[in-house]
Amino acid sequence: VILLGATDGWRARERWSSAEAFARHYGDMPLKVHELVSVSGMGKGTELWMPARAYVEYAEAADVDAPFYVFQKKFLAGQHDELFNDYVRPEIFADDLWDLTPELRASFAQHRFF
Repeated sequence: VILLGATDGWRARERWSSAEAFARHYGDMPLKVHELVSVSGMGKGTELWMPARAYVEYAEAADVDAPFYVFQKKFLAGQHDELFNDYVRPEIFADDLWDLTPELRASFAQHRFF
């Protein structure tokens, strides 16, 4: 099955079309790129955040074995809201098991997905 037109009208088609376009629209938006764990392995890690513009510059120039990647599992209120306005969930995907019940949601181990 091939879905056609699911992204028609999405602002993301223009704003997320390239790293440069993303940085142009969201250059100051903080992105989580790494989490530094404590040396002892105990305690809370330290999150490393970079503005989108700086991350794009870093990613384009990075020549390392283990570069930073954006892995965003939490979004900051007031700072990431605009991203969610760039797209809408296609109607065909309106039924989301995650949204059905707290009991069902609890049955999914989050460490497998995040």
